[in-house]
Amino acid sequence: MLKSSYKISQLILIGFASLLLFVMPFLVLTGSKSVKHEYLFLLLPVMGFFLFYSTFQNSPRIIFDDAFITARYLFISKTYNWSSIQDIYLSNKQSYLLQRLEATTILFDDGRKLNIWHDMYSNCEPMRALIFQKVAEKIRDPRPNIVRSNLQVINRKRYSGNVYTSFNTLLIIGMFIFMAVSIKGKTESYQSLFIPAGFCLILFLGIGTQMNYFLIDEGFLVIQNQYFPWRNIRIQLEDIVEVDIETPNKRSTGLRVITKDYHSKLYGAGSLRDHNWKELLSDLQLIGIPARDDR
Repeated sequence: MLKSSYKISQLILIGFASLLLFVMPFLVLTGSKSVKHEYLFLLLPVMGFFLFYSTFQNSPRIIFDDAFITARYLFISKTYNWSSIQDIYLSNKQSYLLQRLEATTILFDDGRKLNIWHDMYSNCEPMRALIFQKVAEKIRDPRPNIVRSNLQVINRKRYSGNVYTSFNTLLIIGMFIFMAVSIKGKTESYQSLFIPAGFCLILFLGIGTQMNYFLIDEGFLVIQNQYFPWRNIRIQLEDIVEVDIETPNKRSTGLRVITKDYHSKLYGAGSLRDHNWKELLSDLQLIGIPARDDR
């Protein structure tokens, strides 16, 4: 038996957002009796409940056993037989609360659908592995077929943009200049510049995770970083089953790499332009790796 497990960080975020919507009217009204403010007492708590309900309605607790798949929602449970599965897509994009997120999708012969969200569940890899073990013949994902002769043509090729003109770099520089000028206008002390410098350092470290770029080198997909030059991740091309270019909400466009062990990870690449992405997509397909563009 295998049970799904939620990501703690997601549960905390959803719980905090729902609670904030419930208490927001009491923080905003501050004794006002106007009609337009009184609507907040009804509207915001309803929004908070809708967020909480929609989250667990779309991502139930899932239990796999030898004969059945059970999805436990807030108020009901649904049971599916393994034999009733019609199609499976281990990696695709599905709509989730006005977003399109990475999911494993199981389609049943009665038209029902069950999504396993990569951003919600912490144990997607073992769930995908179990699904493959039980019903591999129902999986419709394209299969990789590495073409060695084509690999030699694009060996040691780099896919990156100009780090200095990227939006992320200009944002950090712009924030530092704005904060430095604002503070300098109020004080003559140069020590005050430590405040914008510290803020921009935190911003640099956070945004730096979205500044990767890619190389194809000697049978490996290499992920390096323009802010953190010591980063060097090497993934054998033969271990990659599929890649996907996607743009997460409020983050840089990145490359999702899905490997044979069913691990899926998104590498943000804020400096790459459209022509860089098209070239990377084309070359990966030329090698024989299934590649999607879900930007």
